Amino acid sequence: EGWKVLHTFPGDKCDGSILSSGCGTLKSSECLLEGHQGSRGGVWGTESTGWLVMKAPGVESGFAALNLEVESTLPDSFVLEYAIENGETRTLSTLHKDQFVENLQIPVPGMSLLTVFDDEKKSNVDLVVSVRVKGCNDDCKFGVTHLYWA
Repeated sequence: EGWKVLHTFPGDKCDGSILSSGCGTLKSSECLLEGHQGSRGGVWGTESTGWLVMKAPGVESGFAALNLEVESTLPDSFVLEYAIENGETRTLSTLHKDQFVENLQIPVPGMSLLTVFDDEKKSNVDLVVSVRVKGCNDDCKFGVTHLYWA
């Protein structure tokens, strides 16, 4: 019932803000680098969770991408929909499994990027990026770990 935050430690106050620098640090940790926000938590959803809506304020170079965590074996029925709103327009894009796999970039191991907005002419805008999955039931794993923008 809704998107869920996973891969956090009990007691973490990991909200993504600059003040959440203690994420992943256990009281028993003796090394400052242990648990250095490396758990790569994410917001996980399925077909039943609906839209995940995120704000990207001050997009200067007209670029936004999602870092995603997905199962290696997505069902053939998998569909990703994303919407981009910039105050003036709203565009909806649909990627079926083969299109999704083709568009997913893996610049380094463990990072799966999907560019959702790339328009140099749209500078200094506030974006709203929304994403949802279809054809991905409760045993299918799909997560958003980061929204990057420039």
